[in-house]
Amino acid sequence: MGFYKVFLEYTNECINNVFEDLRGKRMLELGNQEMLDLSIPERTGKAYFRNRGAQHISVDLNGLDGALPLDLTKPKQFAGWHNYFDIVTNMGTTEHVEPRKAQYECFSIIHDCLKVGGVVIHLVPDIDDLIKTGFWKGHSFNYYSHDFFKMLCRNNNYKLLSLRIIKGHICCCLQKEQDCSFMKNRKEFLGQISRRSEGAIAPGINDRGIAVKIFILRKILFKLKKKIDTFLFSLIIYSVPVRHRLGLYRWWMRAKKRGHTT
Repeated sequence: MGFYKVFLEYTNECINNVFEDLRGKRMLELGNQEMLDLSIPERTGKAYFRNRGAQHISVDLNGLDGALPLDLTKPKQFAGWHNYFDIVTNMGTTEHVEPRKAQYECFSIIHDCLKVGGVVIHLVPDIDDLIKTGFWKGHSFNYYSHDFFKMLCRNNNYKLLSLRIIKGHICCCLQKEQDCSFMKNRKEFLGQISRRSEGAIAPGINDRGIAVKIFILRKILFKLKKKIDTFLFSLIIYSVPVRHRLGLYRWWMRAKKRGHTT
């Protein structure tokens, strides 16, 4: 997603409420986050937080801007960072992790990398805001809720420090209170994540899993149907006398509005 100014302000607020400053703090950023506000001089999250003294590491399969090309679906790649980071930030990254079942591995990585007393800051699309306003429609396949983060707290010994909605995103700050294993109940965990079928596809990021493959196939078939309908209409309209073409065109437009054709 990247950092808009309002999201950066929320992140700094969460950090400042727990730590005096960032100097010497170990920080893990999920995704190679860019600054999306021209009033912020740094171009990336890495540059911003390093300039304020953090020992910053970002992970992203694109490997850009110094990010390590690690896979958030594979906990073994993060095994060397157990109980290591003071701060973990998830600025619109986890919702793109596919397939659906890999959401469990992704959040278990976050849990395992975070040290006791450390904080994880999530800014992810809110399912309730999507339903009410359509905010971030088509952004991803996965959407979260207040209940999802409360469930994380109950099952993983987190303290809920902050939970609010900003620009259609759930902004949540959790503090790890005990060095324990991530919750064992995968079914309960996945059951709290809402799925939508119109998410965006990012090659190499979330183009895995049968659900995503079906979604891509549906888009291809829809485009093909649209081209076929247009071709057939052209054949029909040019096969009738000129005096009847306007009436046929009007019928076609009414049919489109009723959803009988594309």
